[in-house]
Amino acid sequence: MFSSSTALYHEKWALLIKSEVMDTSSQGLRKQLNELKDTVERHDTRIAENSQRIEVNGRMAHSFSVRIFGFDFGKYRVESRENDGITTVKVTRPADLFRLLLSDGMRRSENEINSLQIQALHWVGREPHKFMVVRLLTSGDRRLFDSWKRFLSKGFAPHGRLITIRNDPTKMQYLSAQHAKEQSKRLQANGVYAVASDDRIGIGAPPRRLWFQAEYPYLQQLLTSPQPYSTVSTAQYFSDACDLSQKSVWVIIGAFIIVLLRSATDPDSPATARVFDLQTTCNWIYDLSAFRY
Repeated sequence: MFSSSTALYHEKWALLIKSEVMDTSSQGLRKQLNELKDTVERHDTRIAENSQRIEVNGRMAHSFSVRIFGFDFGKYRVESRENDGITTVKVTRPADLFRLLLSDGMRRSENEINSLQIQALHWVGREPHKFMVVRLLTSGDRRLFDSWKRFLSKGFAPHGRLITIRNDPTKMQYLSAQHAKEQSKRLQANGVYAVASDDRIGIGAPPRRLWFQAEYPYLQQLLTSPQPYSTVSTAQYFSDACDLSQKSVWVIIGAFIIVLLRSATDPDSPATARVFDLQTTCNWIYDLSAFRY
């Protein structure tokens, strides 16, 4: 859209340059050129905004949960920097207690503490086994997140223990996953064996399942054209195949046992007869294995 509008703008501007007399008849052309110029500027602004939005939404929000124990909510004993004594600090919120723990207990810098955002904080258990579970969200700085990750996971914090580290999808990624899930349901309703995972859609059963993005043109063809098989029939197909393969194994084992028993219980029969029975049984087993379901 941007390229076509720009080309049209330059084409009409060339026509305006070629006109020698700028009379009242060219006022309409001037007006169209001004409108096209405004349209091009709006497109430029929209492209810049979309580029910035894509860059922001492409980041992952890194978060981790920390289990803090050994501290009381009402009284927090910290080492005073002014004198070598022990000072009791009153706190009004668990978040204040956690920030004091980071700054004075874990000796973290102010920049690192400010890079954290407390998403959830609650107390678990009872005294004397009461501890705090904190869910933290880091900023977009990857180095600060890696620093906290190393500090907490390697046991540098004497009073904290790392529980989980995970990456939360942004809002755009969450909407893409929702769109993929809805599209997979529409494909299933149209008779396609489809499953959704994140922002992708898998077509077919494993191990031959093929993965596509939710906006792939092939998926649109599957939505518009009816399919010869349904999800239920496909699942039933694989279920019946597994049952038949298990039955075939037991039939083959039973046939060999019968051949061995007949050969052992009838030692007076000629060897050619026993070979004939074995060949007949093997041919019958081969025909059974070649049966197509």
